[in-house]
Amino acid sequence: MLEQENGMRGPRSAEGSSKTGPPNYFLPKPFPHIFTTILRYGCATLDESMAALENSPYIAKCRRTLWELGAPLTGWRCVRVSDHESDDFTCELCGCTRVRYVHVMEHPEFSQMLSTGCICAGIMEEDILGAKEREREVRRRSQRKSNFLKKEWVEASEKRWVLRYKHRKFVIDTDSFRGREYYRLEIDGEGYHWKDNARMTSFLVAQHFAFDIMDGEYA
Repeated sequence: MLEQENGMRGPRSAEGSSKTGPPNYFLPKPFPHIFTTILRYGCATLDESMAALENSPYIAKCRRTLWELGAPLTGWRCVRVSDHESDDFTCELCGCTRVRYVHVMEHPEFSQMLSTGCICAGIMEEDILGAKEREREVRRRSQRKSNFLKKEWVEASEKRWVLRYKHRKFVIDTDSFRGREYYRLEIDGEGYHWKDNARMTSFLVAQHFAFDIMDGEYA
């Protein structure tokens, strides 16, 4: 666990007084286990993580950014991890520009949510390995979805497609409402006409919804 810095917040200055400098966030030596974790599980690639650590202590940099934002240093929790589907998201804490899996972090004493890479999320919640395991599960789920979307649906009749997968029967067909066509999903005889309170406007949206239901997202 990273050292506690309870009660420390961002810059506060009285009227007429100058802003004081940030506290010293550099962790005392030895802390090789923390650096080993970062080198192994950096936000982007191993080489970039190593370069970041050679230039400046990674944890100190993240904490300094939190201080500059006026945000708590610890006590954050992850709301969700989103697959950005390409590694071009920029971490709001360390500035890494090659993040694909975005950890959305919140704190009860800070109004703004922060979207970060894996290691920054782990620093904020003081559990780097836990953040990595959370991201690993999202990676596995993304791979399962990719495999599912590659499955070939059989056209049973006009605008009606069927897929049998893992002992389940999936059917996608079309209907219309007020002259506009939309897609319907059926899984083992149970029908779904809406996704997130909206009609499904494409075959691909229906495919994604079929996977979400099968994988337990909408259980």
